Amino acid sequence: CTACPRGYVRAGDDDNATRCTACAAATYVDVAGATKCIDCGPGTASAHAGRNATCPKCPAGRWQSASRQTASVACDAGRYVEFTGATECIDCAPGTANPAVGRPTCTACAKNTIANTSGLRVCTPCAVGSSTPGNGSAACQNCAPGEYGSRCDACPHGWKRAAADDPA
Repeated sequence: CTACPRGYVRAGDDDNATRCTACAAATYVDVAGATKCIDCGPGTASAHAGRNATCPKCPAGRWQSASRQTASVACDAGRYVEFTGATECIDCAPGTANPAVGRPTCTACAKNTIANTSGLRVCTPCAVGSSTPGNGSAACQNCAPGEYGSRCDACPHGWKRAAADDPA
């Protein structure tokens, strides 16, 4: 008898089987002479039959929680995964957002925009009379006395804003 090559197993259940069959999609055999295909595990997927090595890991931005799957799943907008072989996606942290499906990272909100909770798709602008100190903020801060507008600009010479609770 000749051993079946990697990616194939003996056809039939008896020892006298005379032909080899390819392992089904989402399974593999990485040694010659095997009698049973191995399921692709969580974090991996393969649509190809006859795999002769372990199943490829899901790429960054994609995941798979179940075994024996033919495809990885893209992370939803507002979620991400930056490494390969993931079994789940992670919500974007406050101060970051992800507008697209299948992205491996979230982006810090630009100055004067915020993401006040986790898992957001977009950052929202601060209201007039408030701003953020920089990128990646989760909350807007009221303008200080002597500042005004949507970016908390300094009041022009000869003008004043006396209190932090006076937004104009």
